[in-house]
Amino acid sequence: MSIRSTKFANEIIPLWKEIESLLKDINVKGLSTDDRNEIAHSKKVVAYFSGMLDAIDPDFIPMQVLNNVINPMSYIKERLVNYVNTSNISYIKDINNNYLDTLLKDLMPFIFYKGKAGKVLTTALEQYAKAMTEHSKHYLEELQEYSERNKNITRDAKNILSDLSEKQENFENYNNELFENDGLESKIAGLAADFQSKHKEIDKLYQSTFNEDGLKDKLYNYLNDAKEESYKIKDLKKNSSQVLNELEEFHEEIFGTENEDGEIEGGLKNELETRKKELDDFKKKQQERYNELNKQIESLLPGATSAGLSNAYNAMRKKFSKDVASYGKLFYWALAILFIVIVSVNVNFGSLLNYISSIFSKTEIITQIEQHNNDSSIGITLISILKGLIYKLSFILPAFWLVIFVSKRRSEAQRLEQEYAHKEALAKSYESYKKQIEKLNEEEQSKLLPILMGNMLKAIALNPADTLDKNHKEPTPIEEIVKKKEILEFIEKLKGIVTSKP
Repeated sequence: MSIRSTKFANEIIPLWKEIESLLKDINVKGLSTDDRNEIAHSKKVVAYFSGMLDAIDPDFIPMQVLNNVINPMSYIKERLVNYVNTSNISYIKDINNNYLDTLLKDLMPFIFYKGKAGKVLTTALEQYAKAMTEHSKHYLEELQEYSERNKNITRDAKNILSDLSEKQENFENYNNELFENDGLESKIAGLAADFQSKHKEIDKLYQSTFNEDGLKDKLYNYLNDAKEESYKIKDLKKNSSQVLNELEEFHEEIFGTENEDGEIEGGLKNELETRKKELDDFKKKQQERYNELNKQIESLLPGATSAGLSNAYNAMRKKFSKDVASYGKLFYWALAILFIVIVSVNVNFGSLLNYISSIFSKTEIITQIEQHNNDSSIGITLISILKGLIYKLSFILPAFWLVIFVSKRRSEAQRLEQEYAHKEALAKSYESYKKQIEKLNEEEQSKLLPILMGNMLKAIALNPADTLDKNHKEPTPIEEIVKKKEILEFIEKLKGIVTSKP
């Protein structure tokens, strides 16, 4: 089998069979004439195509034509499914106007190859005739239904005519009663006049009710307002009921609940009353205890302030006393370190010590210096020693600075120790001075007590550290050695010796 025959048999024929099946199941009963004609046309053309597909030899059809007819067939199937689901005739019209015409244009040239065109046309006409026959049968059924209805109407009309003859006799009797003298006519005329007057009143009432801004609009407005207010009232009622429940719960929580005997149990009110009574009792006990403690405090208070200050000053004095002792020990250790550094740098220390020891022999040393004024050996010796010291100062100066630093800290600690000792003495003696002044007469008390209090406050307010900032310090041990008169005289003589040499 060729490729064209395979494609024709496996793709086109099955798809067309589905189209035939869908169109065959469509029932035209109950549709309008135009809709029936559209469906009849579709059935006619589809039947023609069904016969035409049997009369076509696919080997004479180009592949492009075979590929092109698949899309219209798919769209026809899709539109038929949509019509079956929705009964919308526009899908059938779309098939007739677009896709069937495309199929006719593509496949019509190839229908005569097998000589079955007459048979195909006959089949198409039969399908069209069948559709029209169904349409005619439906019209015949409708005519029969209308005939039955006409018979029923004729029978009903005869019944109505017989009934009307009876009513005509009754009407003549009523006419005599109405239009004879003093009949119902005059009464009806009076009623008519009365009705007209009532009608005018009703018309006025109608105008006032249904005109613009009339009672009707007002009633509508009132009704709308009433509805809104009703909604608000419902919401308010709902919220109020919720609030009321909460208030009831709150009331029970505060005031308690009644038991079977009608007595109130629980509640914060009873608990508060109980707590209040307990607090009152506790207040009385604490007030009594406070009074007792207040008396004890007032009896002990006069000496408490001075005792507390004296203890604080005593603690600070002891602290700085320990610092003085510590810095004293560190000073001697620093001197020892300085000595070790000088020895370790290998200075010609023997000649220097001998020379320095001879300096302190006062007048004899001075005399020797004057005698050897012309001798350059001493100057040369001193210059060589000083040159050696210059190279070794990098080792000696840190040790020398340590000695000065420790000496300065010791002087500061000693000064603070003296200040706190003074404050301690004032604090210890204040109470005794005060008692002595209180034994005097009131005039002397009024003069001396402010003076005593002022001096005490000044002593307390004075910060001992301020004395260090004002350079109130004792000289360090190094400063005491340098300031000695003999050392100064030796330095001046040494300057004279060095400057006098050429």
